[in-house]
Amino acid sequence: MEYLLGLEGFEPELLENVKLGYKMMLVKEAQTTFIRLEPSWYYRYEGTWKSISLDETGGMNNGLE
Repeated sequence: MEYLLGLEGFEPELLENVKLGYKMMLVKEAQTTFIRLEPSWYYRYEGTWKSISLDETGGMNNGLE
């Protein structure tokens, strides 16, 4: 929420919903192709769903850094 409030021109009263979801990424490595699901925050603002990547919010601490 702090990230959204820090966006220039953001008006909290126009925020309709916030959800945690997953972004599907197609990964091709060598001779293998697979799908990776990455967590991402989604928010509905003025009737439109938008995403916030974890890179924008400081990332995710999973012990693999």
